[in-house]
Amino acid sequence: MIASDIRVSAILPARPVVFHGRDELVRSAVDLLVAPKTARLALLGLGGIGKTAVALAIVHDERVVSHFSDLRCFISCEDFVDADTVVVALARLLGLPASEDLLECISNHLTKTSYTLLVLDRIEPMWLAGGAPVIAVENLIGTLAQIPGLSLIITCRGTFLPQVVEWSNSGSAVLEPISLMAAFNTFQDRAGRQFAESDQEIVQQLVQAVGRVPLAISLLANLARRGTPISDILQRWDREHISLLCMHRAGDMNDVTESIKGLIGMMRTADESQEPLQLLSLCCTLPEGLHPPVLEQLRPHFKNIGRARDVLVAYGLANLDASRVLRTLNLVRHFVLEHYPAGSAHRDALIAIYLDIAERLPFETDDDYQNRLEVVAEERGNLISVLLALFDSPSQRIVDAVLRFTHSTYYFRPTTILAAGLLPHLEPHPRWMADCLRAIGYIQSMCGQYSPAIGSTAAAAQLYAKLGEPAWATWCNVSAADVHIVLGQYSAAEKLLNETRTSDVERGHQFGIAACNRTLARLMLATGNYAAAVRHVTAARNIFSSLNKTLDEALCCHLLGTIYTSQGDLNADTTELETAILVFEGIGHKYFMARARRDLGAVYCIQCCFTVAEKLLKETSEFFNAASMPVDVATCAYQLGSLRSAQGCRQEALAQYNIALKFYETAGAVVQTSECRQAIKWLDSTVYQLGAAVRQLLLLPLLFFLILIFRTTVL
Repeated sequence: MIASDIRVSAILPARPVVFHGRDELVRSAVDLLVAPKTARLALLGLGGIGKTAVALAIVHDERVVSHFSDLRCFISCEDFVDADTVVVALARLLGLPASEDLLECISNHLTKTSYTLLVLDRIEPMWLAGGAPVIAVENLIGTLAQIPGLSLIITCRGTFLPQVVEWSNSGSAVLEPISLMAAFNTFQDRAGRQFAESDQEIVQQLVQAVGRVPLAISLLANLARRGTPISDILQRWDREHISLLCMHRAGDMNDVTESIKGLIGMMRTADESQEPLQLLSLCCTLPEGLHPPVLEQLRPHFKNIGRARDVLVAYGLANLDASRVLRTLNLVRHFVLEHYPAGSAHRDALIAIYLDIAERLPFETDDDYQNRLEVVAEERGNLISVLLALFDSPSQRIVDAVLRFTHSTYYFRPTTILAAGLLPHLEPHPRWMADCLRAIGYIQSMCGQYSPAIGSTAAAAQLYAKLGEPAWATWCNVSAADVHIVLGQYSAAEKLLNETRTSDVERGHQFGIAACNRTLARLMLATGNYAAAVRHVTAARNIFSSLNKTLDEALCCHLLGTIYTSQGDLNADTTELETAILVFEGIGHKYFMARARRDLGAVYCIQCCFTVAEKLLKETSEFFNAASMPVDVATCAYQLGSLRSAQGCRQEALAQYNIALKFYETAGAVVQTSECRQAIKWLDSTVYQLGAAVRQLLLLPLLFFLILIFRTTVL
């Protein structure tokens, strides 16, 4: 760019019209600028993250205006190619004549001025270009920083700071995405309307999908402003991803994609090895980031993976969190996956690592069970992403990995996403299909999807029977019978269990006999035949004990405790439940342990130990909520309702019962739904309300008596 082409304006760009979520950042920056000591501030990050908006919010802050008055200068360096261009632009802005050493003239001029604020916006074309321009820009910034009375703000894509300056905000220079609430408010303001409650969740999904990046939020909101239904925008995002943001081809409105593209281009120019780009491609394959153990396993496939990681961070294309996990923003992920897929060698290395992780997940409990399950919690989203990409060519190894992953989610945040995704690819493979249907059916039953669960397990049982796998057919039939019991379909459950048990007796299949007995005990409990229930569960426990099936034996203890509760034998109930809890805790089954602790809380409630009961019920409710298990959440709510009812807290009891009723009705749990309605009816009855009034009347004399004793003691 020649000097005659340089255009600057003394008129500051306007304050941002829509600006949410950066108040604390602006406040701290203003504090630094209006302090007696001059400040040097840097605002870094991805294009569209809001660097320029923050700078303008700072420049227009009332305290900054009062402190600097008209001596606030703003220069956009977006089209500048070198430091000399910046110097010429600044001289023109200050009204200085041409000279052989413009920078010295600028320095002399500003030294004579009391307080001046200079914003150099978007310096990345020079700063990230590499070579001589970088040195020149760094020298310029260093010179400006030495001018007394001159405070400086720079904005730049990436995260790499010039080292010649002691930055006042070095610990907070990199801008993070705005909060969910700020993102939601930004979307509403840009869309020009308030959204109905039914659409608010969709808006939240949209702003999360674009990583809560302000410019991307504004682009999507423009669609809503033009009348596009919010649900249609979400559907378009799911299909088009980052392409949906390319609605304008000039200026800032295309800044998101142009920023990512520009940063990648600069990085590729500066690093001929291309290893940073390959690492970025792998990182973008992993929605939960590249964890340190996986990075170490990838090390042999790179010449210098540490340097590649550092380059990505420097260019702002990825960041390292407190756990040293390398992460990218959603917008970067989608752009890179579309335009820069990983090379086959690196992709195959990553797939091998994640298949190995999946293959180490346990089907059976052992001493290392809990440790291996914790891997799923850390790599859950990454495993899903990697395995989903392999389904077009299923193999025994892929099926095994999917089943192990699905099994590992039984006890925390159950999901059918992989098994259901793989199922359409398995028609030529009936055994693999049966295994997936079995896994899907079990999770559907855990999540309260009872009708689909019966269909899945029945289909799996039929396939196993045709394949000559009666043991697995028994497993499926028992699971289906469990669901029939929940739905109140007792005849169907009894018929299925008796037929299955007869077949297992003929084959001498002890585990199948025990499994049938245990579920028959549940059936007898549901129908009020407690003696038969105890007989069946005791027989099942004895068989499981002889087979060294510790988990199944503990499940029998849990069931036996529940039966004793129904009989009114609370001491025996407590013993059995505590035994089961110890076993579940020892083998790391948090789900079964939570269920047993919840039922123990119900026992304490019956015993009027309300404080202990409430603690157990609230803790287990939080666990089931986090694990996305609505029926278990409903059971906790029902039992909390019973606790509040026993305490005479009618409104709180009604609230809990209504929560339980909603979940039970959605799941189609007929028996539990009926129990909730009866409990609500009881709370609305005259008898209950009269009893509550009597309790309050009885408490008043007691309270008066306690106050009298207190006063007498004090006196």
